[in-house]
Amino acid sequence: MEKRIIKAIIAERQQEIGKIQLVERPIYFEEQANYVLVGIRRAGKSYQMYQGIQNLVRSGKATLEDCLYINFEDERISS
Repeated sequence: MEKRIIKAIIAERQQEIGKIQLVERPIYFEEQANYVLVGIRRAGKSYQMYQGIQNLVRSGKATLEDCLYINFEDERISS
């Protein structure tokens, strides 16, 4: 896999996450912690992560460039 493909995927997701319209849910992450979101399909794991990222950006604790989100089901990764 080429670096340029990974860089393109990361850049695309960063732009998309900033534009996604969300219904705010009461979700709280501890600071200085790492999380792995698991669950059944279509349970809202991705949107929970999008909301967490948007909250970090909105509060000024991070920029979109600081956040990394990769969907490993992206077809470009498997090629």
